[in-house]
Amino acid sequence: MNNRYIPEYQRLLEEVRILTNNGNLPGLTSQGHIESFVTQLIDSIKRNDYIYLINSSQFSEQVTDPNSPAFNPIKAVAFYISIEEHEEAIWLIFLIIHFGKNTRYSWNLLRNVYGGLSNRIWSFDSIQSDFEEFSLWIERNAINIKQNATYGNHRKYESILQCPAVFSSYINLMRGSQFTYLSNISTPAENANLDVFDELYRQLRIYRFDRIGKFDFLCMLYKFGIIAHEPRKIYVEKATGPKIGAKLLFFNNRNDTSRSRIINANIEDLSRIINHPLKMQILEDAICNWQKSPHKYKPFR
Repeated sequence: MNNRYIPEYQRLLEEVRILTNNGNLPGLTSQGHIESFVTQLIDSIKRNDYIYLINSSQFSEQVTDPNSPAFNPIKAVAFYISIEEHEEAIWLIFLIIHFGKNTRYSWNLLRNVYGGLSNRIWSFDSIQSDFEEFSLWIERNAINIKQNATYGNHRKYESILQCPAVFSSYINLMRGSQFTYLSNISTPAENANLDVFDELYRQLRIYRFDRIGKFDFLCMLYKFGIIAHEPRKIYVEKATGPKIGAKLLFFNNRNDTSRSRIINANIEDLSRIINHPLKMQILEDAICNWQKSPHKYKPFR
């Protein structure tokens, strides 16, 4: 573990031990369970910190070119934000979430589509103005697009041939400007108790974007400072891995029948030990990964 995170690891370890001794986390039945869970929390914090570091760094325009070896979509987002090209930054965030990063092929699928197989960059402006051509291009080039490229783990059930339908639903929702759409919903209302993240979440009706797609998209927008509101819950009622993990953590039973509101309340209580932004995403990610190997830490990417 990076020395930078050792003090936070030790702090969280003590917090989790106290909660476990008080009976709040019955799923942590051994020291191995506790250490595995806390290490997953640290991993989740580190993943978020990486994005914050990228967003505070300076990059050359090369990182935005899908035909360059230097291409990196996350760094490209930071570059576009730095020059106030918010539309392309948000579009790349959408593509990052839609395609995901594959453990074997990295960002190759995103690169192949965004870069038009080295023939044309499908920017937000170009895909809006020439959507029919994009749809035909996908249909004609699907086999080549998938060469040494595939979706990330969270998107493994997607098909490249569904791209036009997914992109069409997204573009229609954004009505010409992603930044304006998000800003209009995010504008502070008179009701200070309004859950703006939840309002955005509910309005993101995008084909093939389920709970995790919408949740991760909005959290990534937050990390890059495009929206200013964090999630107040993890939407456990629509979750799979995080829901199983939460049942194991709070009830020591993967098949517990407790209502989602009870699980959400337990997660909210647990979030008080997290002293970082996006505490709900940190918990969602950590709980999901922890339940895959509860008694012994295993890293997941």
